Amino acid sequence: MVQKKLQKGSTWEVADLDGDGVITDGEMAMAKKMEELEHQRAMHENLDRQMDQQRMMAWVSMLSSIVIIFILLTDFVSIIRMAPISGFLNTFLVAQATIVVGFMGSTAYVKSRNGKNGS
Repeated sequence: MVQKKLQKGSTWEVADLDGDGVITDGEMAMAKKMEELEHQRAMHENLDRQMDQQRMMAWVSMLSSIVIIFILLTDFVSIIRMAPISGFLNTFLVAQATIVVGFMGSTAYVKSRNGKNGS
């Protein structure tokens, strides 16, 4: 059987683990496995960043709702001025609560799904 040699500077040089200039089936399988592991690592890193962003959105939503309610319960806003904006405030508070509940629900779902898979 004729073995194929690698060119100098070939992108497949990283797969040549023993440095003999020939890529065996075992080295090719190892290179494929390393590529899959790198892809999985990148996917986990992206998911981690996504969860961090979602967590930050939930915290901002929760804190903004608390601040708005606090302002409304103090003397900063008169009852007369509150009447025209009550529809907006209701919608705002429901939207903020939906963001928090959505985050908490999706986090619980993912954790329960991972627990069943043994991950």
